Amino acid sequence: MKFFLIFIFTVLISPLVSYADTRIITVAKQGGDFSNIVDAVNSITDAESNNRYVVSVGPGLFFLNGQQINMKPFVSLVGAGENSTFIQSFAVSSSSLNTGCGVISLVGDSTVESLTIQNIGVDAGSTLTSCGLEVRVSGRDRMVRNVRVIVRGRGREKIGLLNRSSIDQLENVSILVENFTGDATGIELVGPILDASNVDVRIRASAVSNSIGVLLDTGSINLDGGSIVAGDFAITTRGDIAGVVLNNVSLVGEVAYLESFFDEPLAFTTAARMNNIRTSGIFDFNNNPNTRVTNSEFTPRVGTSEVIVNDIAGKQCSNVVGADLELIDC
Repeated sequence: MKFFLIFIFTVLISPLVSYADTRIITVAKQGGDFSNIVDAVNSITDAESNNRYVVSVGPGLFFLNGQQINMKPFVSLVGAGENSTFIQSFAVSSSSLNTGCGVISLVGDSTVESLTIQNIGVDAGSTLTSCGLEVRVSGRDRMVRNVRVIVRGRGREKIGLLNRSSIDQLENVSILVENFTGDATGIELVGPILDASNVDVRIRASAVSNSIGVLLDTGSINLDGGSIVAGDFAITTRGDIAGVVLNNVSLVGEVAYLESFFDEPLAFTTAARMNNIRTSGIFDFNNNPNTRVTNSEFTPRVGTSEVIVNDIAGKQCSNVVGADLELIDC
């Protein structure tokens, strides 16, 4: 009878017993598997498509003291929320960007969610660049969701998000870049961002430097929802093979949209499609018949009464109005 009762008791309580999943690694100020995020990520050696890991970071400020988090494939870095988990470092790279400039570097099949990334305090020399989040290696299936990026300090160049390969999904992301002595760029794209939604970019740079919201080198962006605010260019292209698709986006800058960061009279092939755009600043299509703007409102540059639309190719607007709500004949 005694053994029977023990058996029944064991059966009854067994569903209540929990077993920790070793593929969920916790980082916390106290009581976690690790107290350092870099050590937690580096401890993973067997992640693969059917053996994915989550590095779960608790609330608090995690100061990396110059270290950088190099993500691994099939690993997700998940915080407790943008207003709860803060990861801060003072990461820099050489001007060639052969070494990482970001606090976090994404690889293929990696994800960053629900946290704030801060690259603050870099007082770098003229040859150094600092950024918040970066992609330096080839690969796919990278996702960034519910993330805030803050890059602030002095130096040659500061970039919120530097993408040299590709990002599949960018969702609910805010970027603030402030450089008191040099150039500041919110998003620099050598590769594409395939799907972006609700992205807000705010840029401040010194008066003699470039303040750019989104800079497309040879990359492309498909953005639905959000705003881009910069002192000089809200969005601009550096080359002639970038792609721009914007829907429900607000652009504010001295120049809201500029088809080329340079002044060369090239025949551009940028595939630009913009719908429901609200702008404050010059809208310069340059010499490109491939740009199309529909159902939008162009307002004067800040501090002026001018609405300037430079469309040499001619009539690439449909249902676009000015500040007086009259149709603009592009």
